Amino acid sequence: ASAATPRAMKLEVSPRQRTQEAEQNEGLEAWKHPKQLCASLGYGEEEEEEVTRMVPPLNFGMVDDGVFRSGFPDAANFRFLASLNLRSVVYLCPEPYPEQNARFLGRSGIKLHHFGIQGRKSSRELWRG
Repeated sequence: ASAATPRAMKLEVSPRQRTQEAEQNEGLEAWKHPKQLCASLGYGEEEEEEVTRMVPPLNFGMVDDGVFRSGFPDAANFRFLASLNLRSVVYLCPEPYPEQNARFLGRSGIKLHHFGIQGRKSSRELWRG
């Protein structure tokens, strides 16, 4: 009598499953290479440590689904903000919007809405994804 040896089972993946998996991984691919992602957005001057970290702006929070608020962001926050796939920013301070931040918005395809409102807080923004 001969002992049966187990055969390895090969699982087939349907074309539909492959397509869905590729779509799910498409957005994640860029984050495997954070330096390249930041360079593609035009941010290569920061320290390497800053390029690889995602840092939310001060007082960042979700107001509603797809609507965020924060204190005024700086270059260290750009990678985090880029990950939100924002469409627009509402800037409420009366001061002109800083050039570095305006360049980030332009490169990222984010529209700026500036409403200079006098208030008690020095910097307020509302982010819409």
